[in-house]
Amino acid sequence: MTNYKSLTFFQNKHRQNILSQFQQKLGQYFSLIDYNSYSRDIIDTDESRGIRRFLNRQNSNVQLYMQEVGQAANVIYTDPPAIGGRRSNLNLLDNIFNLQNYDIEPQTIIDFIDQAIGVYERDFTSSIIRTFNPLFWAGKVLEAIASVPFMVLGRLGLPQQKIESSPLGVIIKWLIKGITAFTTVWQFLVFVGVIPPELSLLRLLKLN
Repeated sequence: MTNYKSLTFFQNKHRQNILSQFQQKLGQYFSLIDYNSYSRDIIDTDESRGIRRFLNRQNSNVQLYMQEVGQAANVIYTDPPAIGGRRSNLNLLDNIFNLQNYDIEPQTIIDFIDQAIGVYERDFTSSIIRTFNPLFWAGKVLEAIASVPFMVLGRLGLPQQKIESSPLGVIIKWLIKGITAFTTVWQFLVFVGVIPPELSLLRLLKLN
């Protein structure tokens, strides 16, 4: 999962727009619907059905963008004492159209989204600086190169993410990044004449 502090400013802005649009559509949806007085099921209108489709299609993106800033829409829900009072972790975005059965107001989700948008807004200036920082892009290139061996393992059917995030996997990635960065800088210094051509790593490898 991407960390929001590694996003470019246009990625940051895109997430803000998706979250804001989802938030707006969510409020609009709940202003259009009604509830069955017996079953508490939602009664949709023609207009609300179109919005419902939008909410369903954007739900996974919204959850991902919220998780990136550490703001999952989860609450601790306790069942009524009459049925045991069991406590459980409830994801509100997975239960958008079932909130009435938990006596949870839609505003609760809107507040969660507000908090996520706030994190992206606070990081927006930093994201602009990152976008125009050559070291930021160099880091992305190194990260991509270091991930190649793990992508191969993933293609072979092994748990790529688990291996990559393991202590050994992290050490291997840092070694690959270090060797790649050292080799690149060394060869650049050879290219500009700071280091004699005979010390070129490529030439030394050919000699061996």
